[in-house]
Amino acid sequence: MMRGRTLFNGMVGVALAIAVVLAGPVAGAQAGEIKIGALIPLTGFASGFGQNQKVGLELAVEEINAAGGINGNTLEVITYDTESKGEKAIFGFRRLATQDKVLAVLGPFLSTEAEVCFPLANKYEIISFSASAAKPGLAAKHRPFGFTNSTSDMDTLPPAVDYWQKTHNIKKVCIVTDIKDALNKSTGKIVMPMLFEKRGIEIIGTSDFVTGEMDFSAHVSKFKGLNPDGIAVSCTVADAAGFVKEARKQGLTQPFIGGVAIQTPKFLELAGKDADGTVTAASFWVESLDAQSQAFVKAFRKLYEGRAPNPFAANMHENVFIIKKLIEDMGGLSGDLAADRKKIQQGLAGLKSFKGVTGTFSMLETGTVDKSGYVLIAREGEWERPE
Repeated sequence: MMRGRTLFNGMVGVALAIAVVLAGPVAGAQAGEIKIGALIPLTGFASGFGQNQKVGLELAVEEINAAGGINGNTLEVITYDTESKGEKAIFGFRRLATQDKVLAVLGPFLSTEAEVCFPLANKYEIISFSASAAKPGLAAKHRPFGFTNSTSDMDTLPPAVDYWQKTHNIKKVCIVTDIKDALNKSTGKIVMPMLFEKRGIEIIGTSDFVTGEMDFSAHVSKFKGLNPDGIAVSCTVADAAGFVKEARKQGLTQPFIGGVAIQTPKFLELAGKDADGTVTAASFWVESLDAQSQAFVKAFRKLYEGRAPNPFAANMHENVFIIKKLIEDMGGLSGDLAADRKKIQQGLAGLKSFKGVTGTFSMLETGTVDKSGYVLIAREGEWERPE
């Protein structure tokens, strides 16, 4: 099976980015090769997410090639590592757009990376299609070439907050926020306060830190003295797990709620039993009864040593198939790179009723998707839907 190639540039310590380039004849001619790549954090603080997403990418490529490719052209993936850093993502994006002459960019992963790459997408008139950048308003700010197939906490968290509030009679909360990460800063400073205020939930304490903090004892001690009914965690996976474990170590029993950043099996793995009862929301659930979703989860587990896909791996899997659909809808590539890039942008902007592994959705004028979500609760190492 073709699982793609991962390239590294020793001069800059980066693995660079995604590309979809026609390396053979256009549709109607002799079959050739279409190359795609991805901007994924394979190292750095977001590597747990990135490794999971890379499997979703590779699985989609394998499935497409096994079914005959795209108009008879073989799909090949070239993956580059952003190291979870915006500057590395910038370097990769520029190289893809100007040197590698790619058709489209799938990625980057983080909202902080997308904030610096989406402007480049508009400069070079080439789509940047993230499967995970979920900061509210991010794609809308960078029309027309910035896109994301990922729901924001503003979209998915409301029903989770409702469930959390009703189940635990939440009246007073504390919020811990990673203010370095763009997504978590937005969720902890804007989204969660807005949702809590609308529901009459009082915020009695906040605590801020930056990505990678190892000692959460002071933050937990602060909240312990305030005695909230619940604690909202807006952090990346490892930090969220570290905070939760420290809270339980200090004897806090309050229920936790988190946003999109913890919607992953890795959080449950790192936090262990201390994660039990944590509430979140997601646009993808591994136990969905949808046949297409079940087939994806089964194939993913087989490819990734039994581990489950996170929502961002599911979104990336869809993104590859969306690129396939757009090329087919165009009747194949013309060979005029600038024109083909614009056709891909136009096709993605007008995407309607696409059926993927997370469900059926369309692209909105804001450059994001209209996906619905699930309320999930952590129980014994699994994300489950409340009864």
